[in-house]
Amino acid sequence: MHVAESTRKMLLCHGEFSELTSRYIKIIN
Repeated sequence: MHVAESTRKMLLCHGEFSELTSRYIKIIN
């Protein structure tokens, strides 16, 4: 249970990070 929760948090953080990165790339381009 605890592992699944931490994994979900990691995926959430990764999703936010990828969204920020794509937004940053759009600004550059």
